[in-house]
Amino acid sequence: MSEKVTSKELIIGFVVGIVTNLAWALITEKFNVYWITAIFLGTISVYYLGWKFVIQPLFVLKKSKLIAVYDSYDKAKPFLIKKLETASDVRIITVGGGPITDDERGKILEILINRSITEHIKVKILLLNPTSREAENRNKELNNFDKRDFPLGAVSQTITSNTRKILERKSSIELRYYDSKPILRIFIVDELAFISYYLSNKEGHDTQLTVMEKGTDMFKGFERIFETLWENGTLPLP
Repeated sequence: MSEKVTSKELIIGFVVGIVTNLAWALITEKFNVYWITAIFLGTISVYYLGWKFVIQPLFVLKKSKLIAVYDSYDKAKPFLIKKLETASDVRIITVGGGPITDDERGKILEILINRSITEHIKVKILLLNPTSREAENRNKELNNFDKRDFPLGAVSQTITSNTRKILERKSSIELRYYDSKPILRIFIVDELAFISYYLSNKEGHDTQLTVMEKGTDMFKGFERIFETLWENGTLPLP
């Protein structure tokens, strides 16, 4: 994303810079052709660098509706839980469901189940198909750097176990499996998106997590990813 510099902005910037520097030249009695040339070139350089590296990034940050960037899921968890406690529409893409079911990381599942039963909030969850090749491939990636916690078959077993935890309470939570390579972990909570990544050498909860507001093409893209996987998803076998 980028912001276009209008001719009006350029003119204003140049005029302000040149007038300021000319005033300084007059005050210090260094008013000559070399000094004027230096002032002109310096003004152009300072204005360009200031726009490119200070003003423009601020515009882009504002336009992107970026709320926060956290070092990991665990550091973002308190903010996520706070939003889940009042949300009416929750959509989640994850691999094994650990962020939802793991009590050590916050009782997210309990919040979602209770609120879906008592307040009828809308909750849709996508987990990786435990019988898919992609589940096996993800297990191999994790096994490469952590053989103790991720022996072969561990990812599939985790998904199956967490599926039971999610469905056994007979709430209105909807759950489906997806079969594509896991790239993003997505929590769409009303008008906020919590986005992190699945890397080959890290668990999902250890990667950076970005929070952004609704209202950008990027947010719409994350919504489209979820809806596409949901439409093509399969129901867990009873």
